Amino acid sequence: MSSLTTSIPATEPGAGSSGSAPYPFDYEGWKRISDSGAFRILADSALSSSHRIRDTAARMRELGYAGEDPGLLFAVATHLASTITSILRFGSPELKSALVPDLLSGHFVGAHAITETGAGSDVSSMQATATVDEASGKVRVNGRKVFITNAPIASHVVVYARTYRGGNDEGISAYVIDTTCPGVAVTANHITASLPHSPIGELELSDVTIPQSWRLGAEGAGLQVLDFVMKREIIYAFSADLGRAQKRIEDSVAFANSRRQFNSLLAEFQSVSFAIADMYVRHFAGTAMINEILSKIENNQDITKEVAAAKILISDANLQTAIEATHLRGAKGVQADSTSVQDVLDALAGPIYSGTNRIQKTRIAAMLGLLTDG
Repeated sequence: MSSLTTSIPATEPGAGSSGSAPYPFDYEGWKRISDSGAFRILADSALSSSHRIRDTAARMRELGYAGEDPGLLFAVATHLASTITSILRFGSPELKSALVPDLLSGHFVGAHAITETGAGSDVSSMQATATVDEASGKVRVNGRKVFITNAPIASHVVVYARTYRGGNDEGISAYVIDTTCPGVAVTANHITASLPHSPIGELELSDVTIPQSWRLGAEGAGLQVLDFVMKREIIYAFSADLGRAQKRIEDSVAFANSRRQFNSLLAEFQSVSFAIADMYVRHFAGTAMINEILSKIENNQDITKEVAAAKILISDANLQTAIEATHLRGAKGVQADSTSVQDVLDALAGPIYSGTNRIQKTRIAAMLGLLTDG
């Protein structure tokens, strides 16, 4: 894991130039991951679309296991899903030509703006607007978005907004916006206790004008675009968590086999061995679920329930294994400068990010046919 954290000035590749303060981000790590070809997998013409997803998930798991910062990896997962995936799948030829090469190289950094102050899990309540001018063929976007991963460093953001044409509400659509466009401003940078190296900001859009060709998918199909990319974000982000959990288990085994208390190795205490065995069970279950999802994708099967279930199980497993690994180390595990403490804090984001676990349970219930009120 790189120990170098740099501040990206607005002139750096991938940094938004909206006038916001530089964000403390591991750009060296970003470059290392992009130079490894991790972003290019999704456009590898030698692979089928399902194998691109499988290989990208495998790469994310490897990066998690290697000890890359989990905040950096969440930024990577967001870039992969929010922008590369959405443009490759739903973008116009013009949009692909203009952006995809630099997104794949890591020179451009992508984000997606969904949440608003009054519309979090209830995406359909968003108030941001995209007004179509039929005469000019342009779209004017207005609104404020919050809690946007990668916003402080993004060159391009996929903005979800309610579209109006001729005064009629045409539904929510997705648009790609260059953060250097007039009217775009990153209004806040949030440093969080959990995943502090995952950059989060807010976006103000004031009469931002873009061509209609920068819309993703059909007009009014934004929620379908969002559903597609969020499933991929979960696969990539939580594959990284599986890699991290695997390394955590191995480190815990090594520690238990070397640390002595009461003239015995920790490994000899059943409470310790059972705790580590439980860590393995959780990790194995999460791995099996991701593999099942990837198999369903290869067979063109729906993965809605499965992705929601995997997100719940893996995020909970990552948190529980982080807690167990911290407890194993006793007082040293909870010292202020302990990496175990930060590991637990980082894992706390999992049940909340990429759609809260409670929302995922609501989706599963609906897919099972339960008559819920949401």
